Amino acid sequence: MDRQSAERFLRTTMPLVVLYGMYAVGTASHVLDATRGLMLSMTPWVLLALGLFVMHPDALDRNRRLLVWVVPLYAATFAAEAVGVATGAVFGDYSYGPTLGLKALDVPLVIGFNWVLVVLGATVIARMYLRPWWQVVLAAAALTTAFDVAMEPVAMALDYWDWAGGHVPLQNYVAWFAISALAAASLEGLDVRTDNRLYAHYFAVQLVFFLVLNAAVVW
Repeated sequence: MDRQSAERFLRTTMPLVVLYGMYAVGTASHVLDATRGLMLSMTPWVLLALGLFVMHPDALDRNRRLLVWVVPLYAATFAAEAVGVATGAVFGDYSYGPTLGLKALDVPLVIGFNWVLVVLGATVIARMYLRPWWQVVLAAAALTTAFDVAMEPVAMALDYWDWAGGHVPLQNYVAWFAISALAAASLEGLDVRTDNRLYAHYFAVQLVFFLVLNAAVVW
């Protein structure tokens, strides 16, 4: 393997091996009763570590526009969650359990970061197939809402959060679509671009994770 091939492998193939390998181990460990408790205790740290891992190519490329965009989106989604938990006015009546770790205003600190990554992944996927900005925005919002549909039963089963009455209100999905559409529109409107396809793979591997756990743990 020549130097150029080695660099390409380290930059493109190896991160995918790490990402899919980690999620394969994590998925299996969630399915098995013997290891589920340990994995749940590690959840916020794994989300943080893998999220930073997925973003590291943009840091290396000094993609300042994207990295700066992350900060207000984190703040906005965290604020929406805080208002939502306190009032029920955004997503409905819900509360967070202990699984997602350290909280402020009754909201796990990692939750805004995961919003950032989910929106980025959905938008990168939408941009692969669509061109007009409004189609990208609508597709990204639809993808993130579908992601939440898959996530909700697992989130309740693993005590990420819980809904009053044990049922997810339609209001939650409307809010997911609206917030995701606004976030994707800000990416398009500010022309925030990235060549980092890890976001798409991260979205896909998390979606598969929740689909598998729906089948293996929830049902």
